[in-house]
Amino acid sequence: MVLLLFSHLVSACAFADKSRCCTRLVLWHALNCVFSVKGEQVMALSRRDWNNIIIFAVLALMLLFFIVPQQLALLKQQQQQTEKVIAEGFSLLQLQFAQTNVQQAGTVWHFQPQLATTNSAAEIASAWQQLQLQAAVKAITLETPPLATVVLLLAGADSAQHWWLYQHQQQYYLQRQGQSALYPITEVQYQQLFPQPSVQ
Repeated sequence: MVLLLFSHLVSACAFADKSRCCTRLVLWHALNCVFSVKGEQVMALSRRDWNNIIIFAVLALMLLFFIVPQQLALLKQQQQQTEKVIAEGFSLLQLQFAQTNVQQAGTVWHFQPQLATTNSAAEIASAWQQLQLQAAVKAITLETPPLATVVLLLAGADSAQHWWLYQHQQQYYLQRQGQSALYPITEVQYQQLFPQPSVQ
């Protein structure tokens, strides 16, 4: 019986949305659907069974009208805060770091000037090309200057992208010039995105 009631709650919610009725009317509509199908069996339910049905119905309505919309809104907000560093339609030409540049000659990426690193120029370029960032949820106050800076030159863009790398409480963050949002990255991402000088 409870499962049958749940099967009609969706149609009840659609009915409520069209007629803009109250929650009580939605519940009545769902129960009315059950009446029309089960008839005498519904009327034979005990008071305890009815109480259980009403409790489950109210919980289902709370799920449909409150919890699900909140989760969808949160998911949409997170998606809106996600930023692809190199958007579709643009291509990477050069990465300018403090100690070297990563640039392309034909199909080969290389350092200019040459720099001995544990990660190659091609690996660094690929990491930036694939990078997607999501803004930090909590507000963070940075009290130290950036650890590193990088400038991205993109084909098709009117201006270069300037990014700063920060570290706060063992966590790395990227921040784009002109924006207040901070984008957390892992230590592995940091090692992929920035030249890592090899130990001599």
